[in-house]
Amino acid sequence: MISIIILVYNVKPYLKLCVDSILAQTYKDFELILVDDGSTDGCGVICDDYKKVDPRVQVIHQNNGGLSAARNTGLDHAIGEYVYFVDGDDYVSPVLLEKCLQAIDGYDLVAFSYQKVDEDGDNIGNPIEFCAGSLQWNSEEEKAYYLEETFFNYKYLGWSAWGRLFRRDIIEKNRLRFADNKVIYAEDMYFSYCYELHCNSIICLEDVLYFYVQRANSIMGGQDKNAYLNLNRLNELSKDINKHLFSQDGFCALKKHFPLVHRKIIDHAFDRIQIDIGPMDVFRKREAIVANVLDIDYFKNQARGITNNKKELKNRFGLVDGFRIYRDWRYYLNGNKFHYQLSRVIIRLCKLLGAEYD
Repeated sequence: MISIIILVYNVKPYLKLCVDSILAQTYKDFELILVDDGSTDGCGVICDDYKKVDPRVQVIHQNNGGLSAARNTGLDHAIGEYVYFVDGDDYVSPVLLEKCLQAIDGYDLVAFSYQKVDEDGDNIGNPIEFCAGSLQWNSEEEKAYYLEETFFNYKYLGWSAWGRLFRRDIIEKNRLRFADNKVIYAEDMYFSYCYELHCNSIICLEDVLYFYVQRANSIMGGQDKNAYLNLNRLNELSKDINKHLFSQDGFCALKKHFPLVHRKIIDHAFDRIQIDIGPMDVFRKREAIVANVLDIDYFKNQARGITNNKKELKNRFGLVDGFRIYRDWRYYLNGNKFHYQLSRVIIRLCKLLGAEYD
């Protein structure tokens, strides 16, 4: 059986389409958990009406706690072998469950493509397609490299919770829940990262199975758009991932190189900022870090982990690019402009000597 968890919060114009798309599934063995997260627009009544007509539907009404809290409530009540999340303003293909169940045999996770649509159901652009095929790790080092580098490339597999079918035993065995989306940025990234930490295999379908409705007052649209604030929230995301990782036995390779994971998360923060304000040099980036990152001690500890591991930077990125990463993070750490400019001169000399091919 599959436990389907729908977050419901003030989505009255969209909720029936969403729920009907679940009830119309070709695969029928599921429970549908509607978590009414303190809606004030009548969604709770709609949820109760569905419960009256379909025994597979259960409804949980709670005070507004946010996206993560609602999903965690759903997980606390789920009993299925698999778990699937849906946002109450989106809808799904009628064959989503059937396709995913056909694919998951022998794998720990199924991912699939999705389509952005407007409020009239018209497609917005082409489908968001990920790398179809299967992925398995034969060693801890292979998994560590994937989670340090490939995972953060959204185009590879994405990380949205509604774009994946999960095994509930992996979730419960490893005590996985969503981190507070009011504190961190990208709670889906957190959950998917921690889940994949405990996976051995993934399969990705090319099928478009989810329809992501773009609307101005959506769950995501209602979040704070302050790009600089997201720098702090992504630092908090790194902290939460770090906390989960180091609470586990094993994963020695990933623990050793976790500062590289932190680097990817902070790079994601600056990518988001630069979408809003344009390119930033390293000096402006450090100013943003100092002004916005609240737990600066944690940030500096991770920065030291990067700058103290020049050998790994060289092995991973090559002499010149590795030294460039070292240079930038050393500047984030100490703000010494003289050392930064000296490092730029060294990089130019390396290039002149052809050292970028070292």
